[in-house]
Amino acid sequence: MRDTILTMKSRSLIAALLTVSLACRPVLTIGWGEIAILIVLLATLIGPALVRLYRRWDEFSRWRGKKS
Repeated sequence: MRDTILTMKSRSLIAALLTVSLACRPVLTIGWGEIAILIVLLATLIGPALVRLYRRWDEFSRWRGKKS
């Protein structure tokens, strides 16, 4: 009995949230400013890791070349 009531409540909650989210139309616009911010953010977060990876790969390839 309790499981059925909880299931009905959760279904009605999901239906209510879905209805509310469909009521308003989202407007997604991305301008040049947002693209620039995204590029700077990605370069700041991913750039140092890529530089470290490149240095380690270069060191590994030199080590592998000397060993052969």
